Amino acid sequence: MSLRQRNGVLLNLLAALSFSFLPTIIKAIYELSSLRPTDIAIWRFTFAVPMLWLIVWIQRRRTAPINKSQPLPLHQLFLPGMLFASSALLAFAGLQSGISVSMFIVLFYTYPAMVALLALLMGKPLPLLGWLALGLTLIGIFLTIPDFSQLSADSWTGVLLALLNALSVTFYFLITARVFRGSTDSTRNTATLLTFTLIILYATIPVLGLQLPPSLPVLLLLIMLALVCSVVAIVSLNAGIQRIGAAQSAIVSSIEPATTMLVALILLGEPILPLQWVGAGFIIAAVILLQLRPATPSSVLSS
Repeated sequence: MSLRQRNGVLLNLLAALSFSFLPTIIKAIYELSSLRPTDIAIWRFTFAVPMLWLIVWIQRRRTAPINKSQPLPLHQLFLPGMLFASSALLAFAGLQSGISVSMFIVLFYTYPAMVALLALLMGKPLPLLGWLALGLTLIGIFLTIPDFSQLSADSWTGVLLALLNALSVTFYFLITARVFRGSTDSTRNTATLLTFTLIILYATIPVLGLQLPPSLPVLLLLIMLALVCSVVAIVSLNAGIQRIGAAQSAIVSSIEPATTMLVALILLGEPILPLQWVGAGFIIAAVILLQLRPATPSSVLSS
């Protein structure tokens, strides 16, 4: 495995760990306030975007002019920004529907299979070990699913929203892998992308309005959501996709169900069944297996 590939894996693992806190933070916000999914999404990126541009400014000042890379054209970042906005709204709406954090994450992480299958249709198949890792990932994911017979009508709405969220993230991975290819200024590209996301969300305010954070704890949770689950997570994710491609990034990121269950157990007290621990083991095994063979230029991993 090359240094670039190893860094890509580590960046995706950092992104997955950072994203693991998102469902728990969202659940806490819903318990402490009456904020709606659009309110949370708008405040999340209202705080995150200035943080990102501050990082970009610091990086540009520390980089010699001759080494400064050119950012991507604005029109190439609009579609990823729109997909990220839709993904955020679907995630927040799904978690508001009554579905548990663990179940939402399990359903959401069907997207690695979606990414791999769409990549195959685009003529960029995974190598054999990649498909084996994907199979282990899906087995692990479904082993962690709680009893579906306990779902209410509202929970089934959450199931649908989780699957739609997975579909939107699938297209985000594939398009980002293509758009970011060859660019080295991933932080600035991410800042521009999320600026488009924020503009799209601001466009909903005249129709849906915007609620203010009702208390200091909710405000702090929103800032944490912006810093950990947006700035750190999204910059790491985009940089990882840029280095190892959409399909491998999606599978590596599948470590998140296991880390999310742990966060939900520690912070929310959501129980984890023995079978769910077995499922988490399958997912971790898939991530390890995926690293046994370096990517080749002809595979999707180099996309």
